Amino acid sequence: MPEIKISATSISKIQLKLPKAGEREFYWDEDLKGFGIKALNTGLTYIVQKRAGSGRDSKLVRHVIGKTNELSAKDARDLAAEALSNLRKGIDLNLTKQQELKEREVKGLTLAHAYDDFKASKELRPRTTETYDENINRTLKDWLDLPLTTITPEMILKKHKQISTAGRNGRGVGSANQAMRLLRVIFNYVMATKSNGKGKPLVTENPVKILSQLKSWNTLEPRDTVVQVDELKDWYDAVMTLESEKLQDFFLFLIFSGLRRNEAMRLQWSHFDTKAKVLTIPKELSKTKKKRQLPLTDVLLTIYRRRKAETAKAKIVSTNPYVFTGMHGRSHLTEPKRGVGKVKEAVTKLRQEANPKDESTIEWSSHDLRRTYATVASKLDISYYKLKYLLGHSVGGDVTGKHYAQVTVDDVREAAQEIADYLKKQMKIKSGLLEITG
Repeated sequence: MPEIKISATSISKIQLKLPKAGEREFYWDEDLKGFGIKALNTGLTYIVQKRAGSGRDSKLVRHVIGKTNELSAKDARDLAAEALSNLRKGIDLNLTKQQELKEREVKGLTLAHAYDDFKASKELRPRTTETYDENINRTLKDWLDLPLTTITPEMILKKHKQISTAGRNGRGVGSANQAMRLLRVIFNYVMATKSNGKGKPLVTENPVKILSQLKSWNTLEPRDTVVQVDELKDWYDAVMTLESEKLQDFFLFLIFSGLRRNEAMRLQWSHFDTKAKVLTIPKELSKTKKKRQLPLTDVLLTIYRRRKAETAKAKIVSTNPYVFTGMHGRSHLTEPKRGVGKVKEAVTKLRQEANPKDESTIEWSSHDLRRTYATVASKLDISYYKLKYLLGHSVGGDVTGKHYAQVTVDDVREAAQEIADYLKKQMKIKSGLLEITG
């Protein structure tokens, strides 16, 4: 079991060599004995391990402090020191936690506690945890201290309606549905796992089902926004006005790859094989939870090289594995909404320079670039099952599944380049290997 100095830097290094599924590795701090990190293929967790007491017969306790993506190394070290102190006194932290949970159940489990317990019971992806946290803290913040047993179907109906009319322009319909789906999952978890201290379920009825009984779920119209073919030139010119070369590359990578934005934001250098011209999307990033490979077209290769060059020039910490880094070179890029807004503003400015009366812009989002990619592929008559492969769509019971399963990355290489060439032509970018200048 290796000893290290647990810090943000060492954690980044451990993140690069996670063990295989079903395996685990422990890293122990060289200064604070008993403080360590447990590494699984799903992520890293701070732990402490020590006997509860000083006798030989005292119980060896391994106690979880928290996940490395939720706690800083410094905060975890402080909590670990306190936990180890309690263990030296003979306090079994795990038993204490179980007793606290039991008391909490008897007194009345709050939504906040139920949510924390639900998350702790699951191996959730970091992105899923982020989405859940953002959702519950934005839409159900005033309910977090409520005991679950006090939340009624009538309250559900009222809260769903309130959230539905609280979004932009009074249209928070999507947020309302998401909040209630999360609440439904939490209630189902509590119904299956929690008792009232007398051997009976703490909650016997899920109040969220009232929305289904009364057919009150919001009906959401699927988005079908794309950057139209005749808008590609203006969109490209506007993107290239961005001060951030990273955002230029990110938006261009999206439209030239068809990747989901969450996949692209988390791309790592190790996913690229420039010799074979193949990009591997690991199952941890893929929405379908299956590894897939994409061909690297000339544009994607050029963007890769630009990112490499800028990363070296900016002296970004070498332990950061991400291609599109976050603020100050840390972690990875997050949803660049401000960048999207700047492109919209730049489109208007460029159009007004050509025609002072033109105040129009291009309404688009990061995900719309994926739809644009698919639209261009359809326009070029790219075969349906090749497009499914390129977009990483799950085939399930699709009748083309038997064809899709046999498609390889080399089978779609020509199609991917054809899409790239078409986009370059519409954007009026020099033919051949893409030369992007900021």
